[in-house]
Amino acid sequence: MAQTNVAQFAKELGVPAAMLLEQLQAAGVGKALVEDTPLSEQDKTQLLEYLQRVHGTKESKNKITLTRKQTSEIKKADATGRSRTIQVEVRKKRVFVKREATAASGEVEAVPAAPTFDVDQTALREEEARKQAELISRQAAEAAAKTERDRKRKPVEEREVREAPPPVAPSVTSFTLINADDDQPITGYNPIANGATLNLAMLPTRRLNIRADTDPALVGSVRFAFDGATNYRTDNAAPYALGGDTGTDYMAWTPSVGTHTVTATPYSAADASGTSGTAATLTFRVTDKRKGKP
Repeated sequence: MAQTNVAQFAKELGVPAAMLLEQLQAAGVGKALVEDTPLSEQDKTQLLEYLQRVHGTKESKNKITLTRKQTSEIKKADATGRSRTIQVEVRKKRVFVKREATAASGEVEAVPAAPTFDVDQTALREEEARKQAELISRQAAEAAAKTERDRKRKPVEEREVREAPPPVAPSVTSFTLINADDDQPITGYNPIANGATLNLAMLPTRRLNIRADTDPALVGSVRFAFDGATNYRTDNAAPYALGGDTGTDYMAWTPSVGTHTVTATPYSAADASGTSGTAATLTFRVTDKRKGKP
């Protein structure tokens, strides 16, 4: 069996080495004592008997108890997800028991005791575990509630989709006479009444154009029929002009004297394709007479 020196034995007992040296000398251990002096089991027994005599303890002659304390740290997330440090304290006891058999050798046997945890630290870990369980339970309940809300909402959304009104077909609502010099409607002809007379001599300009007004304002295209020409012109972008335009700049167009008929048909797609809407027809008469002249 390996022998323990004075310094090691003092560390096990938790006392300063100098104090242990004094106690060994007082116990009558007959050897030169320094911190690295090896101690036999007989020396330890002699020291034990001396301490029992000094402290007047008779009931515990056959054993001596040593206590060790070890502290460590662990990191764990709390209920809010933040990391917390928990200190764990482990206490160990060793009991040296004197053998009663022949007692010749006087050996002291170490009986290890089960480690004991600090009560406060155990309670703290239990509280953390309880909070974690509550958080998991609350999250599960919220997930179940969300699933139930989604289940109830889905039939409503499907019903709204099924009950959506059909798209409104485009239509031409009126025609407007345009001054191609300033690209503005001519007063009195916004809109042009069916059967109206356009006197070129009395208008502010002979550079004219006719715009088809649609609902909605933007459609796929508008096809114009004019005086029997069923595909007189197709305009794919607003404004939709009988005489043509480049963006908002109307091209000049002058109708001949006489009676004319224009029909405008809207479509949902470009180049008069897609679904056709409600068309409009305008009949008007063109004259060129100044006041006072026959």
